[in-house]
Amino acid sequence: MSAFIDLHNRLMPLSRSELLHFAYDVAKKCGMDHSFNKKKRMAGKYFFLAFKKRNPDLALRTSEATSLLGATGFNKPQVDWFYDLLIKLQEQFRFQASQIYNADERGVLTVHKNDNVLSVKGKKYGLENSHQQKEVLTSL
Repeated sequence: MSAFIDLHNRLMPLSRSELLHFAYDVAKKCGMDHSFNKKKRMAGKYFFLAFKKRNPDLALRTSEATSLLGATGFNKPQVDWFYDLLIKLQEQFRFQASQIYNADERGVLTVHKNDNVLSVKGKKYGLENSHQQKEVLTSL
């Protein structure tokens, strides 16, 4: 149970199918007797329902799409790191303020679909999903 909460807190929750595949893999590696689907290599609906019953504080929810900036936060350490890097580069290359340009990036989504994930009840959860469920094409 704590492993699922830990994954949730790291913004990497398990989907229903990932949980069922994980349960199958654990049962197989531990040599446990099971009635899981060997062809699909995953546990079934009844396992999932029993798992939810044993863990009432978990719920299956649709994640909200957020940007990486929104997920990690635009905080003081990150801003300080940016300006430290800017000063270092300015000292190294000696460019003038008139030579600095603002190049806004535009992210174009190629796929956008959020899966249902196991989440702790009562916690709002946003998923930065550009690394798994969609691809982002960046253009300047």
